[in-house]
Amino acid sequence: MIVKMDDTRQTMNMSEVQHPENGTDNPAYVATNDANGDVENNKQKATFTRSLSDVKNKRNKKPMWLCSAIVNRPKTAFGIALSFHILVLLITTLLFYVDYNIFPAEFTDLPLDIRREEQFKLGIAWDRRDANFERINRFENTAINNGIRREEYDSLEVILFLENGNVFTKSNLARIKSFEEETVAKPDFDKYCKLNEAGSCVPPLSVLRFFDGTYGEEFYDPEFDNIPAILYNATLQPELDEVLQFFLAEKAVVTIDEATSEQTRLLIDFGTPLDNTTEGLPFDEQPIEEIDNFIRDQLIDFLHDKFENGFGNGIEITYLSLSIFEEIINSTVYRDLTLIVGSFVFIFVFIYVQTRSWWITGLSVFSIITSFLFANLIYRVVIGYEFFGIFHVLAIFILLGIGADDVFIFVDTWRATALLSYPSLAHRLSDTYRRAALAMFVTSLTTAAAFFVNYFSPFFATSSFGVFSSLMIVSNYLSVITYFPTVLMTHHTMWKDCRCCCCDCCYPEEDETEKRANVIVRFFAGPFFRAVTHKIFRWVIVVVLLGVTAFLGYKISTIESQERDVQVFPDSHNVAIHTDRRTRFKDSIEGDDNVELQIVFGLETVDLSVCSFTAYECYGNTIYDDDFDMNQPENQQAFLDFCTYLRNLDESKTDDLRIRRSLITGKPELKCFVEDMKTYFEDEKNISFPLNYNSTKQLVDGNTDIYNTTVTPNDRAFEIGLAYWLTDGHKEIPDYNEYDIYLGEESTSNTFRISNGEMVNTRLKYASIVINTTMIWGDFGYQVGLPLLEKWDEFIAEQMSQLPDGINKGYHCTPAGANFNFWLWQKIQEELTNSAIRNIAIGISVAFVVLVLTTQNIIIGALATITICCITTCVLGLIPILGWTLGTLESLNLSLVVGLSVDYVVHLAEGYYLAESEDRIGKTKEMLESVGISILSGCITTLGACFFMLFSVILFFLQFGTFVFCTIGLSYIFAMLLFPALISVIGPERNCGSFQCLFFCCRSKN
Repeated sequence: MIVKMDDTRQTMNMSEVQHPENGTDNPAYVATNDANGDVENNKQKATFTRSLSDVKNKRNKKPMWLCSAIVNRPKTAFGIALSFHILVLLITTLLFYVDYNIFPAEFTDLPLDIRREEQFKLGIAWDRRDANFERINRFENTAINNGIRREEYDSLEVILFLENGNVFTKSNLARIKSFEEETVAKPDFDKYCKLNEAGSCVPPLSVLRFFDGTYGEEFYDPEFDNIPAILYNATLQPELDEVLQFFLAEKAVVTIDEATSEQTRLLIDFGTPLDNTTEGLPFDEQPIEEIDNFIRDQLIDFLHDKFENGFGNGIEITYLSLSIFEEIINSTVYRDLTLIVGSFVFIFVFIYVQTRSWWITGLSVFSIITSFLFANLIYRVVIGYEFFGIFHVLAIFILLGIGADDVFIFVDTWRATALLSYPSLAHRLSDTYRRAALAMFVTSLTTAAAFFVNYFSPFFATSSFGVFSSLMIVSNYLSVITYFPTVLMTHHTMWKDCRCCCCDCCYPEEDETEKRANVIVRFFAGPFFRAVTHKIFRWVIVVVLLGVTAFLGYKISTIESQERDVQVFPDSHNVAIHTDRRTRFKDSIEGDDNVELQIVFGLETVDLSVCSFTAYECYGNTIYDDDFDMNQPENQQAFLDFCTYLRNLDESKTDDLRIRRSLITGKPELKCFVEDMKTYFEDEKNISFPLNYNSTKQLVDGNTDIYNTTVTPNDRAFEIGLAYWLTDGHKEIPDYNEYDIYLGEESTSNTFRISNGEMVNTRLKYASIVINTTMIWGDFGYQVGLPLLEKWDEFIAEQMSQLPDGINKGYHCTPAGANFNFWLWQKIQEELTNSAIRNIAIGISVAFVVLVLTTQNIIIGALATITICCITTCVLGLIPILGWTLGTLESLNLSLVVGLSVDYVVHLAEGYYLAESEDRIGKTKEMLESVGISILSGCITTLGACFFMLFSVILFFLQFGTFVFCTIGLSYIFAMLLFPALISVIGPERNCGSFQCLFFCCRSKN
């Protein structure tokens, strides 16, 4: 080849590149000796945009002060950088040992509340109804209590299942009886069981109670000789029939001659308080750890053995309680997290294989760990987040891949500069630093921005993860550009020629590091480059990958939304099987999953403005309806009429609103306190209802032993009667809590105490009507739930408009604790889907802006963004192919897709932008030559780190591992095939598409 030169530009024969040890002035930063003919094979000539003098001047540029300092004093620089990382470790350790909650781990709770949503505020207002006023605790001065272990703490549910069989046979019931006896005979069971009024353990609630005389002499058949007759007799008595339904499978048959059911269940209750010293404590302050320990130590292994080995006669057993669920999920999470060890080992080994240096490998992994800890210090201490969940732990796997990737970029760039000549080592390190730091800056900025988009999610779990993951990426970047150069330089000056006497076989006589790297570099610059830029094959790549994208894009339209609740464990797990089987019973009674709907009066909402955005457990201040007043007789009558209307709703309306009807009366099941008040006063006390001054005066004057005063017209007649009815004449009755939890009273200036010290003449602050529904947690998705919510909104709004002032501001909600709001859950499911798509769109938009700004070329940014869109489309299209539906876990995973998709494409876009060649073919070659090996290494490390997640038990971990594995795999395929093929066809040449060119064009037109 002829070399032509002029004053300003020259074209060089690639075969004239000098050997690495002699250095070279080739403007292409990394040259390969076997590249002859590459340009000719593509029928295009590669030219360079800069002259040799420009390139020499660039290498002769004054070294960066940081690099000069590291080269001149490598030990000192390394000591300073290492000290900072050790300091991060020491601070974290110190905070941990002084009991500062540095890792506020919460693995059983995934905060997905939508705090701006009205149903969240309404539900929290009810849950925290007593938080902002001094509620009267009736009998607080009379030492009323329900007795030791009379309140239920936890309930163990055991389901016995015989597929296509009958559990109601004599032998099977005998086995159930033996199981009950074996369970309650466990050591110390009598110390923790719930007690009845006689002070003995409440027997297990099971079908056996119909045979042991619990329900009367006619239900006594201890040998199970007349099973059908006994159970049929129970169906003839409405109260017992309702109980029996709880133990019957959906397709169970009970007649005079036959009693068959595929499954049944039993409940064993545990009680609190444990002793007299804790009776006065709130439930959340009870020393309940003893009960949890008993269940864990005595029952879990026993029950799990039954689950694994069967119950006998083909009967399968599953079990669950709140304590058991928390113990299982915590132990399983920690078990799955040990897989991180495997990921660390893989990353360690792979970095060593790439670098052949224990020094670089060990300190690189240490840097990744301290980057995680430093990010956590900023997240927890500086910003003040108080949540560290499953998502945050899984971020470690992402950091392992990204951290190793940054190490490979720096090492590969350092190796590449070994092929060039520099005036000094400081000049070489400076050139390495400039190129590597810029490459890592572009990828880190794009990836961190894509993750940070999740900060704007309405879900605290996703929002906090967006902040945490962005901090991790930034801290890792800062660590690599400040700490890793000192590691690399100390290795180069002190340890490069050191050999372990035990590992001579690992080291060839010559330094194979550069040679080994060149093999991979040559592949990307040679055969791979020729393939992806071949005139025909590149179009095949484009057509095939765009075809795959189109096909998977179509599959997106087939994605189905998840209609059931979040599944934590795989289908074969005890918890998953139990959860499924407990939905197969005919009906249920107290303690089931049916949703209670509250119609609330006296409350409005909560004020969340007092809550910091980092405190996810802050629920603000409850706002009360000061106009709520039940003292007016017309309001009492209107309230009573409203309850009567609800009680008499026709079947079509109750079905439409999913209100449950009683098996005994056939009417809607609701609990309305004014109905019972009316019956009590009119039937038992001969006092007319609604209560007014005259009726209350009659009550007070007739009970002078209780009341030491008389009633006046200014007193609150209704509340005086309410207190009398609630306590059956101010007696210490055990069923006081039946209505007390739905009614809240506060004292007024006219409140006084009666003979037993109890306060009366109070003001009713809030009240609730309770409606049992046929809605069951996890039984349907938001497609059904949200239209049902709209029906209830319309129904309640219509009814409130017909009520008088003082009781016309009621609302409905479905709270069962802060994390179990059924209506809110419908909103959450919808928002999970919408926010996932919205975050993807925002993430891609942000990536496009960052790419355009960092590459200063709109064409490069557009082609890279197109590639990212294809990756994202394919990841979404895999959801139905993998058999997944779009549920909570999948939606949360989708929040990561853009952040995981951009990395490799950004590497290539930045490599194309920095390429010295003038034409697109030359730029493509340099791009693959300079960053191909780093992308391959980063892909392998991320895939390897996530591979271990495929062995998880927790379904979320398993899906996360699968999701990341597929996303990274697709990202690599599209980045290394589609992007080079596209950019070799329509990539910008010279200044085409650059900001500088566009600026001058606009300026010239003006």
